[in-house]
Amino acid sequence: ALEPYQPQAILLEAKVLITQGAKRPFARLEKAIEENPEDQHLRLQYARLLTATDMPAARAQFEILSEQSPRDGDLLLSLSLINREIGDDQEAKAYLNQLLALGQRVDEAHFYLGRIAEDEGDQQAAIAHYMQVEAEAEFLSANSRIGKILIGSGEADQAHSLFEKQRQAYPERAEQL
Repeated sequence: ALEPYQPQAILLEAKVLITQGAKRPFARLEKAIEENPEDQHLRLQYARLLTATDMPAARAQFEILSEQSPRDGDLLLSLSLINREIGDDQEAKAYLNQLLALGQRVDEAHFYLGRIAEDEGDQQAAIAHYMQVEAEAEFLSANSRIGKILIGSGEADQAHSLFEKQRQAYPERAEQL
């Protein structure tokens, strides 16, 4: 009553209502955002909650956030992953290319651009993107994808050669490679 739009209380209420199966678990949260449209923290939490129940609505909220902070790489990556999840790879690619242009989340951008290229059947583009991934989190996954592409297309010798070069270039990861 004293603080009707207290963010933690509104978010907690929404989470409880979701678990209870309420018909409109986000009613107070939506009203709070409507009355405070510039509250990025509250909108971000709302967008994250929506990813579990309504991807198109989550995308709309992340788009608003991205318009408010167009150089935020985390928001662009989230938008690319949401678009990928709902099957809009063209839009996902656009956000990933924005990340590359900004020089943010570059490894993730190349990894997911590689996945999209692979899904589209463009193995050379996929390999080219995967080869640019250097971050710890995506590095081994990207190299694994390269190996699968090469071996799947009957190029086991090329895969062996590539992994030998990778082991030399990244001796700390030689055993994993």
